[in-house]
Parts: sequence; C-alpha cells; structure tokens
Amino acid sequence: MDATCLIFPSSAETFKVTALTRECNQVCIYVQSNQHNCLCPGCSNPSKRVHSYYTRKFRDVPAFGNPCTLLLKARKFYCLQDECPVKIFTERFCNHFLPYRRSTTRLHHVCLNLALQTGGKLAERIAKLMNIQISDTSLLRIVNNEHLPEAETPYALGIDDWAYKKRGRYGSILVNLENRRIIDILNDREACSIERWLKVHPGIGIITRDRYGNYIKGATSGAPQALQVTDRWHLLKNLGEAANKIITREYARMNKITKTEEILYTEPLNTSDPDTSPVSDGIRKQRFDYLKKLQNDGLSIKRMAKLLGMHRQTVKKYMAMQILPRKIYNDQGMVEQYFPYIRQRMQENKDLYLKTLWTELKERGYNGAYSTLSDALIYYGIRLGKKVSRQQLPNSGRMSFKPSKVAMIFLTAEEKLTDRQRELLQKVCEKSTELTITLSLIRAYRQIMTNKNGSKLKDWIDKAKSSGIKEMFRFAEGLLTDYAATESALSLPWSNGPVEGNVNKLKTIKRQMYGRASFELLRKRLVLAPA
Repeated sequence: MDATCLIFPSSAETFKVTALTRECNQVCIYVQSNQHNCLCPGCSNPSKRVHSYYTRKFRDVPAFGNPCTLLLKARKFYCLQDECPVKIFTERFCNHFLPYRRSTTRLHHVCLNLALQTGGKLAERIAKLMNIQISDTSLLRIVNNEHLPEAETPYALGIDDWAYKKRGRYGSILVNLENRRIIDILNDREACSIERWLKVHPGIGIITRDRYGNYIKGATSGAPQALQVTDRWHLLKNLGEAANKIITREYARMNKITKTEEILYTEPLNTSDPDTSPVSDGIRKQRFDYLKKLQNDGLSIKRMAKLLGMHRQTVKKYMAMQILPRKIYNDQGMVEQYFPYIRQRMQENKDLYLKTLWTELKERGYNGAYSTLSDALIYYGIRLGKKVSRQQLPNSGRMSFKPSKVAMIFLTAEEKLTDRQRELLQKVCEKSTELTITLSLIRAYRQIMTNKNGSKLKDWIDKAKSSGIKEMFRFAEGLLTDYAATESALSLPWSNGPVEGNVNKLKTIKRQMYGRASFELLRKRLVLAPA
C-alpha cells in the first residue's frame, strides 16, 4: 500500500509522502503539497503564482511506539488581486494541517478527548505513556479553546440541579432523554435562567424534573406547550419521608414489640435479660428533656432549634416522641465477632480485667483500640474488673426497630420482602392502626406507579386525605399542587433517571478537578465529552 494512502487516507490527492526515516527514536515523515492553487485569506481568490517554499513541522500521533513528526514542504503564494491588502500568503489546507498549529488535527483530537475524559494532570500522565509529550496546561488550553456547539433542541428534556457546594450554591443540568447526553449546564437554578434557555430552544415536547418550585415556574413560562413529568424517585422519597415521620411518632407504642429485635438483628451478648427502656441519661437525654420543657412552654420550632443548636427537622421529630430511643447500629462491629470468646472468659474468670481481655483479643486478631473495646462493652451493658461494682446503665435500651429502616420495608414491593420483613410488618401493624392504614396506602400508590395507571391518582389522594393521618394528608396535598405533572409521571415511561446518572458523572468530574477549575471548563468537559 502507498504510504500516502496509509497516512492520509482521505486526502491522498492533496499530499504526497516523499520519505520516511527514523532518527533518534523518532519517526520522521516528509510530506509535500500537491495542491494546484490556493485561496487568498484576504480576498478568497485563487492563486497559482508561487513566491517561495518553506518547511512546517508538526507533531503527529506516535507510530510503532515512537514519537512521530511530519515535515511538510509548503508554499507561499502571491495574491493576484491588486486591491487585496494581502500581497503574500502561506498555503492553506482544509484538514490535517491548520494555520498556527504545531500538531496535526489527528493528534489534536486525541489530546482533546484525553483532556475531556480525564482532566489535565491525569491526561498528561496517560499521554506520556503513549509517547505524546504535552503538559497539563497545554491540554487544558486545548479544551478551553474548543468552541461549544449550538445546543440542540430535544423532544424530551430532563432538568435537575447539581451542587457547587452542598447546601450552598447550585447549578442546573439539562439532558436529552432520548440519547441520554448532556446538552448544557447552567450556573444557577433560578426560574428565569430555565425560562430563558427554553425560549431560545422552542419545540420541546416533554420536560422531566423534580418538584423544585423554580423548575416548575421556569418550565411553565419557558415552554408552556411541553408536558411536564415529575420524577418518580422523588415521589417515592417524599412518600418514604412521610412514612418515616409516622413510624417515628408511633415509636412509643412500637417499642413494646420486644421480639422484633430477633427478626432484624442478631442478639448481642448481654449479662442480663433484655430491657426495652429508653435512654435514661447522657447529653442527648438532657437535650431531649429540655426540648420537651420548651415545647410545653409554647416556644416555636425555629426558636427551639436556635436555643438547642438542632436542625428544625430534628426538633419536629423529637416533638412527636414521648420517649427518646437509643441509637442503633445495624452492622456488626469489630467486637461482636469475639463475643463467644468474651463469654467464655467471663465464665472462667469472674474477676477478669478489661486490660487482660484486650491483650488476649489482640493476640486473636482484634485490631481495635482499648477505648474502642471499652466503649463497645459499655454499649452492650457489660462490666469487667473495677467497673463491675459501679451502677450499671439500662442494659438493652436499644430500639426494637429503626424507623428509617422500617420505612424502607414499607416502600419495598411485597413480592421482594423476606420472611423476616413480612413478620415484622405483621407485628407492627397489629400494634398500630395508623401503620396498617399507611402500609395499605403505600402499597396502593406503588401499584398505581408500577401499572402506570395515573388515572387512579385522584382516588388515592382522596383516600389519603380522609385517612386521618396528618403526614399522609400533607403528602396528598403536596401532590395536588403539582397534580398534572404527577399524573404524567404515573402514566408515562419518561423518567429523570438519565439525568441523575449524568449528575453523578458531573460530581465525579468536579471532584477530579478539585473544585479549582472554572465553570466554563466544567461545562466544556461535560458537553464536549465523546459518546
């Protein structure tokens, strides 16, 4: 095969390879131009009158593991038009060799894609492994000099927010739901910005979004013809939050189910019978008691949150409780696996000291600190050595269940529940009429969502409002404020899932850039990223 066709497959008639050499671990390719004439950059008239010849040097992608250099014998031409201000101009090429470049378009695209995919420093290291000598600043300069294409107008558009800094400043991301590619990102999430972008890109038929008020206003004003669809994941999340509040409020009654612990958790080592008493001391208990006193005095939630240094949601949660449950940790820690040995040593030596036990456990592979072991044993109500004579804390004090975990079980599809979870649901519903009603409402809602039967949403809202449960009433009222979009979410297949996936991609790139790069660089890395 001719070397010209191999190196310039699409421009074999424009260029001719005259020589190939290998010098100092570098491949040198000598090329000359075969163009018959060239257009003047000043007046765009062709010229064949050659002024002189000169050599241009370009870096190309490596060949056979060696750096590659192209030496192009180019020409200078006279402009034949007297009125043209340009008298002599250099030869121009449509591809491969662009003006004011020191690299071929082929190498330029490789470096651009490397920088878009991995950033500056990492792209520099990868390029070095490929025998491409380029710095991180040069790579980022390539990205910054690249122009963004005009944003396309998709039929289905997904909108979501992303955080410059969580709970601080936010931007917006726009995704084409048909090909799942990022169209654009905005540096804020204001309604006017969304409205302005939508008016510049008319013709959008579907807009998926969460229930954020500014997105509702912006989408309604900017694209009134579009059908809005609420994100189903956020609907389930809001329903789960309502269920969690109900279960938390019902904790005092539910905590009497002493056998529930056997369903979800492995029974820990105890030195006495289980006790389901609430927290009886500690800072959390003191703050809880103080909050109850402030609540009885009639203080507002905002005032109590400021006095106690708590979040308003925590204040609301505590206001609904009559007793304060102990914290619970589901995952088995470092100490629990050594419980059989600890039980054996306590039976053999009733005067066993904690220091001795810690030393023995270290020999058996325990890598925790002395204080960690001590705190863990105190948590389970175990006393060793001198601490045996001290007054013991209530031994169990554990919650018989964790509200957030039970709320997740409530939201889980019935056919996916384990036998233990089914038993737990049966027990909690036997003790609470409100939880029985809540479970039936949640399952009916999931059935509507699974079957895409949005026409039944209105009936479900009426049942929720008449259930007598204030949390479900508020959730239903919230659905009515955005009823059309919610009904579309429960009827149509469109989802904000592809947008959430691209938000994760954005977070990865943002952290990769260490938060020091500009918004424009982040925007280009997302919009220009290869498919």
